[in-house]
Amino acid sequence: MKKMLLMIVLGVLFLDLYAPQNGVIDIGRCSPIQYVSISDVKELLIEFKVKHYNIVLAQIRLETGNLTSFLCRENKNLLGMKFPVRRKTTAIGSDHGYAVYSNYRDCIKDMVLWQESSYKKGNNGDYILHLVNTYAEDPQYIKKLMKMI
Repeated sequence: MKKMLLMIVLGVLFLDLYAPQNGVIDIGRCSPIQYVSISDVKELLIEFKVKHYNIVLAQIRLETGNLTSFLCRENKNLLGMKFPVRRKTTAIGSDHGYAVYSNYRDCIKDMVLWQESSYKKGNNGDYILHLVNTYAEDPQYIKKLMKMI
């Protein structure tokens, strides 16, 4: 365990030395210091054919404070996803119950897995209602989300 932690710390220091000046590096690489932009996120949502693209993009912006939150930066968690116990996941672990990912691609893949396992066109196909029933913990979540769409 100590060796693994030391390797991670050394890897972070090494990668930090070679990070581009603009703060954006390849989102496919697995490292603790990746940065992502809204355009990167849009590309991933399209690539993985995420259902309800505009709503999910608004969720990402809301959940991460426009990609600035700790969960986003350190855990590569774009959606405030909890670590699942009953479904397939791409998460590599959890931090205080929230999923931790190797990279942003895996987080988006996990969103697709969540949609596939929980959104079955129930609620008459209303994705917003689905979020209310299965995802949102904040009673004002949908109101906040709708402002961003």
